[in-house]
Amino acid sequence: MVIGIDGTGKSTVCKELLKQIPMSKLTKEPYKYRVDPRLDPHDKLITFLYDRMYHMDLVSEWLQQYHVISDRGFYCNMAYQAAEGIQIHNIFLMQPRNLILPTHVVYLDADIGTSIERIKKRGEIPPSEKTMYAIKCNYEYIKDRYIMPPIKLIDINTDNKSIPAIVSEILKQLLTY
Repeated sequence: MVIGIDGTGKSTVCKELLKQIPMSKLTKEPYKYRVDPRLDPHDKLITFLYDRMYHMDLVSEWLQQYHVISDRGFYCNMAYQAAEGIQIHNIFLMQPRNLILPTHVVYLDADIGTSIERIKKRGEIPPSEKTMYAIKCNYEYIKDRYIMPPIKLIDINTDNKSIPAIVSEILKQLLTY
């Protein structure tokens, strides 16, 4: 699972991982249901949970044949929903029973200014700096308290590497355990 705030390159890194890992399949959350940003935070959470319940059944099947690469996942959901006022622990407790924990988590980190600029380059309107800061803080909390598998931290700011170089580093780290 690849996680990080908006604009860190999660989707780009996942696509490159897909190219380099044999017998792999790329998936993304939300998978089937798009979440209306105008919804109340609790309604958004319910939509994400419903989507995840459906998605996990598919992932369970895929894992029998493939290495599954997930662009985002429930850790992201926890960070973003908590930034909207729902307690992280409650989000964790509400996860569906068929939730599959990832065996590897890669956290792409970047400063908020870099992330906002990347989002603007895509032609999108970024969240406010305050929101981005809250999400980033939530990731730090989640990283320390909830992520069970070893987490690989890739600092997008200081590493200043190309995406293939970042992916090579990720693969090298994953192969060491």
